[in-house]
Amino acid sequence: MVKFWEKHPTAKSPLEEWYNYVKRANWNNLNDITESISNSRSIQEERVIFKIGGNNFRLIVQFKFSISAVYIVFVGTHAEYDKIDPKTVFKVN
Repeated sequence: MVKFWEKHPTAKSPLEEWYNYVKRANWNNLNDITESISNSRSIQEERVIFKIGGNNFRLIVQFKFSISAVYIVFVGTHAEYDKIDPKTVFKVN
């Protein structure tokens, strides 16, 4: 995420806010996430899209609840997001 916000400085604050929120969260499933963060939606098993920074940026995250792991698989602008398949992408700018 740091490399991304170095290219897009307006993303820094909302990405840090997201990170700090997720770090404190105690989620057990996708419903826990989408119920607690209104700008999120699940797209497949253990994968969630987050709208970041007033919908200017997208973050796609793979959750592994069994080991309490979070993998960022995509962070990009809304325009970059429109060019990818959110179900298969694995790219961090």
